Amino acid sequence: MLDHPARPSRFVSTIVLTVLAAAAAMPPAAAAVLPGMRPAAGPRLPTGSHTEPLRVQSMAFYEGANENTDLPASFMAANYAWTEQGAGAQTADAFHNAGGAHAMQYTDSNARNCSSDKPGSCDDFLTLLNNLPEEAWLHEAGNSSVRVFGNGQQRNNPLDSAFQTAWTEQIDVLMNPSQGGSAAYTAAEGGSIELDTYNWQNLGTFTELGGPEYEITQNQQVVTAEVATVSRTPTYAVGNGVDYDYPQGGAYDAFLSQAGSALIGMFNENAFAVAYGSGYMTSAYPVTNAWQNQQDGVLDVIGRHKYDFVWMEGDPPPAHRLYGLASFWLTMDKTYSVLWEDFCAPDNTPKGLCNSTWDDAGIVPTHPRTTATTTIATLLVGALYVREFTRCYQGGVALGPCASVVNPGGSSAAWPILVGHYQRTIALPTTSLYGGGRVAWTTGLPPSIPAHGAAIVAGQP
Repeated sequence: MLDHPARPSRFVSTIVLTVLAAAAAMPPAAAAVLPGMRPAAGPRLPTGSHTEPLRVQSMAFYEGANENTDLPASFMAANYAWTEQGAGAQTADAFHNAGGAHAMQYTDSNARNCSSDKPGSCDDFLTLLNNLPEEAWLHEAGNSSVRVFGNGQQRNNPLDSAFQTAWTEQIDVLMNPSQGGSAAYTAAEGGSIELDTYNWQNLGTFTELGGPEYEITQNQQVVTAEVATVSRTPTYAVGNGVDYDYPQGGAYDAFLSQAGSALIGMFNENAFAVAYGSGYMTSAYPVTNAWQNQQDGVLDVIGRHKYDFVWMEGDPPPAHRLYGLASFWLTMDKTYSVLWEDFCAPDNTPKGLCNSTWDDAGIVPTHPRTTATTTIATLLVGALYVREFTRCYQGGVALGPCASVVNPGGSSAAWPILVGHYQRTIALPTTSLYGGGRVAWTTGLPPSIPAHGAAIVAGQP
């Protein structure tokens, strides 16, 4: 059982929101092309400009979790290739119509929001799943007449055919404009559905309550259940997600191998810069080798040519974000890696909501000298993890070489000997991208990297 706080469903009701129409004109962010979809319009670069994207491929909430809701759709589409909504068809349409490449609808795949363990007590926003027949629910191992219930949720049984049929029908509704859905979530339009709690790949984690259940008594049944929901999702699916318990006795690999092409990616929620405990995933916290396990899980996902969404959360100070950003750079793949900095900036949106837009993704490292493929240990230099890049850019302007250095250990480590020549250290902004915050650089290099610290450095163009 993972020992960070349990993750309840993030969205419990439909939120109807109005999207502002006006914004400063900006080119669309470059985005990877999903199989079977038309390419998104690329950014317009000046004549003679480099061909790298203006931003690292990134993601943000846009309406989901009441973040960035009232920011202009054109701003979000220009700066984020991916946005996620929670029952937010109107916002998804606005993002898509403004040129946004990939809209994503949040769902909790087998957990319904309910007031008790009794039939008829569920009011989940996935309404077709609230009143399924009894066989479509999980029941307590010791009492087959009592539904599994905890943290305000009952659990559906993904192995049941009635649930599977209803699930497909429910996702079809979410994608159908005539039923209040959005075509932006369809595969044809580059959309997808998030399936929450896909870090639950064994009995100990499947229901947050420790399992087993009356209907599911073996670990392999859990993997089969998770795969079944993916296969019955009538658009692209993204699971949430590979965690610091990787490889979980091979359970993650079993799931990824069996899920097939319908699963296009996985989240790593609360990765590296986290929202619990110390705020830092390290070599010792929350379990031994947590940081290394998470990195190896990232490599597994992108090695299968699936999108890996590195989702970081918690407090927004630059040092915290930098630890996450530098960790992301170490395993970043320009096609399959997606940066998600889910930190609420001190400057709110116009309506006082969370503004989680940042300029950090505007630094684009390219042409790495070394790339890890199966284990992050490939990048270990002494006590530090290092990745150097020969060409890096900021807003389309060449920075020269750049490098990421991360210390997930518990002791300070001296600055390493690097191949490239560097003279500047990154200084992340304290305010949001929408509020005008921009990445800056200071002269000189740090003499050492503190415990649970990081640095990003650059040379000269």
